[in-house]
Amino acid sequence: MTTRIRLPLQKVATETYPLERWPEVASSHIVGIQDRTLSPEWSRRATRERLGVEPIEISAGHCPYPISPCGACRRTLHFGPGRIGSGLPP
Repeated sequence: MTTRIRLPLQKVATETYPLERWPEVASSHIVGIQDRTLSPEWSRRATRERLGVEPIEISAGHCPYPISPCGACRRTLHFGPGRIGSGLPP
């Protein structure tokens, strides 16, 4: 059992993903400003650098969906077809 679990994980950790660049799709990232697992500062910087958008910040911890499902949902619904990372709706 251990061998079956370990081998796929080693493969995932050592292989290079074949995608040469990220596809042109709408991207967003929600940052929980009370996150104690990943620092909000790092999450903000990584969102800007990797996705090229401003992060959406909500008052939540590492898993905002169970704590603030309506707030997280309202913010992610804003990103529909053709709308790329422009922030919150008015």
